Amino acid sequence: MSTEPSIIDLLYDMLDQQPGNVYILERIIEAWESKNEKDPDNAVALLCLQAGRDAIRAASSSSSSNGVQRRKQAQPRKTSTTASTGRNSDLLGDYKQLMLEAEYLKHELSGIMQLSGLQSVEECQEAMTNLGHISRGEISKAIHSLQPVSVRESARNIAANRDKAQELLVQDFEAVIAWASQETSASLESIRDRLVKRKTLLDAALPENMARYIADALALVERKHLKKKYVNSETMLGDKVEEIPAENFFVSEDNYVWDMDELAQALAVNDGVMRNPLSKEMFTEADIRNILSHRLGVRLKPIQLAQSQLKQGVRAETIRRVETLGSILLADQTENAAPSRSATDEFLAYMATLPESEQNTINSLKIPARDKLNGQPYDYTIGQYAAR
Repeated sequence: MSTEPSIIDLLYDMLDQQPGNVYILERIIEAWESKNEKDPDNAVALLCLQAGRDAIRAASSSSSSNGVQRRKQAQPRKTSTTASTGRNSDLLGDYKQLMLEAEYLKHELSGIMQLSGLQSVEECQEAMTNLGHISRGEISKAIHSLQPVSVRESARNIAANRDKAQELLVQDFEAVIAWASQETSASLESIRDRLVKRKTLLDAALPENMARYIADALALVERKHLKKKYVNSETMLGDKVEEIPAENFFVSEDNYVWDMDELAQALAVNDGVMRNPLSKEMFTEADIRNILSHRLGVRLKPIQLAQSQLKQGVRAETIRRVETLGSILLADQTENAAPSRSATDEFLAYMATLPESEQNTINSLKIPARDKLNGQPYDYTIGQYAAR
């Protein structure tokens, strides 16, 4: 076995710090023997080793024969700064010892691989790489991440700390990514599939009112770690997707990304109609729940309530006349649209006779609809359309 002189130097440095360390003395002797040389202090080292072993045996024998007496003489443990410093020194010494042993093992394994022709064996190469990491103090690179905790355990922790739900969910998803990334063949898509499965399990394990936190946490992790692509690369005000603050970040089910502050303002301007301001399509039911439960979307609830209340108290005759007007407008194919104009005038005249509350409903209630001719969505009120 070939030993680098620097290793011997390191051994002597460690021996200066820990003069009584038997392990270091043994390694020094082995290092010199491996070089077929003799250190003039080897004889002294051997005596120290033997003395150390004799002392250990004597202490062990005395402890076993006089165990009761020694227990009576035991003194309470004293905690002090000196003791703490000593423990830290021991830890540092053990850490250096681990690094040194890894370096020795790496040299030994390298020699065995060369003699046995195992240089191309993947397991041996991985072992050499890990030993190199440990010998340089890069322990985290050699030890793989542990498997994420079970969904049930994670869900219990999140439910017990609801004020930190978002943060804990992000940590849970990041643990899944770290674990899945250990596989050399893992692609971003396969990692995302694991995240989606994890989300499904968390949805089932956590209360329904926490669904938004799960969706938001997954969206944040996808943006940060998986470089996910969205339909839009900027917000409505021109900010980059990467610049949206985490607390405002929201991704709708149609894969549009939003700054919730901007989205809430846009929906409020449109009287609370839950339509995507960019695609003009209606948001899904799940998106609507998540928007209204968001701290920045709460302001839309009163508008939604007002729109809902407008639907109440409308007489059946008014509804029948609206249906009649709609049928005439759809069937009218004349060049001058005379039937449509006549029906509209008749409806407006009828509308003028209605109570103020009913007139307010006709003028204010937004009805999401789509033009059957060109497919364009719109959100006019009945009064707005009749007045065009």
